[in-house]
Amino acid sequence: DEVMSDAADADSSLRLLAIPTNQRAREDLVAVGDHIEQEKDRLLNVFISFGQYICDQLRAKGFWADYIDPCSGLPMISLNCNKVYSE
Repeated sequence: DEVMSDAADADSSLRLLAIPTNQRAREDLVAVGDHIEQEKDRLLNVFISFGQYICDQLRAKGFWADYIDPCSGLPMISLNCNKVYSE
């Protein structure tokens, strides 16, 4: 809700709002094994849920919003876009 408030209060000349995110992993993700893959999947699912929630809230207020799939580098909502975001 804090993000929504900040977006709503933003200067009308603001053209782009980026929300950097990070998560704390429960495992050392450099290691290998089934438990590591499960942790990566958990983190991905948390990110997707967060991204979808934020975008739904912003879009409901009339803003354009999308988030990038960290696995493919492609937008998750604008499905007609095939440009990969390069780090």
